[in-house]
Amino acid sequence: MNLIDWICEGAGLVGMAAALVACSLAYSVSPPLDFWVTVGLSLAGNLLYIVHVFARRATGNSALTWRELVLATLVPIVALLVTIVIAGEIGGLFHLPFAGSANTPAKHVITLSPNHD
Repeated sequence: MNLIDWICEGAGLVGMAAALVACSLAYSVSPPLDFWVTVGLSLAGNLLYIVHVFARRATGNSALTWRELVLATLVPIVALLVTIVIAGEIGGLFHLPFAGSANTPAKHVITLSPNHD
């Protein structure tokens, strides 16, 4: 392994860790800059790793079979998708029906009349 391989492998690890941190920062009380920097790290790290692995396979410099290649990139691809979904929800691009429901106050108030018998 040369230095480029080490850098890309490290970027993949940073990207996956940043995806976990982005999920924890998504609905917490933290500055928005922290969340968006973490999302950027996750996107950049995971994309760099995925592109590097597929580029090595395309140029013939990888000993991985296609099956091993899919297994090697499965977790970074899922981390990338989770990051995109969380960032889209927080950024207001779309709204998931289940996102944030645990963090909002109850909106349904049940009232009973005094003579409910």
